[in-house]
Amino acid sequence: MSAAIKRSQRKRIKGASTKGGAFTKEIIQEMAKNNERPIIFALSNPTKNSECTAEQAFKLTNGKVLFASGSPFENVEINGKIYKPGQGNNAYIFPGISLGCVLFKAKHIPDKLFLLAARRVAASVSEKSLYKYCRLYPRLKNIREISVQIAMEVGNYLYHHNLATLHPEPDDMVRFLSLSVYPNVEVYMCAVRMCVSVADAEKKFSHKELPEYSLLTSRISCFNSNPKLQEMYIRMNVYSTDYTDVINKPYEWPPQDSKQGFPVPLLERMSMEDE
Repeated sequence: MSAAIKRSQRKRIKGASTKGGAFTKEIIQEMAKNNERPIIFALSNPTKNSECTAEQAFKLTNGKVLFASGSPFENVEINGKIYKPGQGNNAYIFPGISLGCVLFKAKHIPDKLFLLAARRVAASVSEKSLYKYCRLYPRLKNIREISVQIAMEVGNYLYHHNLATLHPEPDDMVRFLSLSVYPNVEVYMCAVRMCVSVADAEKKFSHKELPEYSLLTSRISCFNSNPKLQEMYIRMNVYSTDYTDVINKPYEWPPQDSKQGFPVPLLERMSMEDE
């Protein structure tokens, strides 16, 4: 294989042989010699069957490689720079494709949908992730949003090619999909606004003082008549929010929350750009 790669000056190699170590040191170095950004996909799993490890791929190419694997690998550090290997897994696209095909009642599933899904996943990777960390895939923490975007691509394609049987076509596809995925999305966003109001006011938490509270409680009354359980529902929705997207400053929930029996959030404040 090493001689063949040397003769052909191949730009990319993909392994699915389940033969561990098939991509040898000589092969990886030859790929780096022939290409500015060699592409090496070692897709066999489990880890012991991977054609090479992430550490081998990054270190033998001095960080030039665009690497993906079928098994998860730890980050690789070279001269103080962190590289984050991606795991090529269908988990990135099957939720979105399934969502779109089910909701829009596809007559059948053409191969083109998988190409559209792959492009949408690729487009969701920020330049910072790609060029700073060599990350080829988005973070799984963003998979719900990406799945909705993929489902929208699926819907547009199905309607354009007369493959959807759900009629009429939704006027606002994003809202249609969002409400299908998050049936309580309006309640959820109201809870987020409550969270922002509390942070901006910089005062002790008293949910009954906030104008959003009356609107929120009226919408969740159908879930449970117990006020404390309603409040717990609100809190748990708020806690699952990506705080950085809605609060632009450090914020901690007041200590009396725990005294009232509510859990204090331990989530890190991260955004999609915090890779």
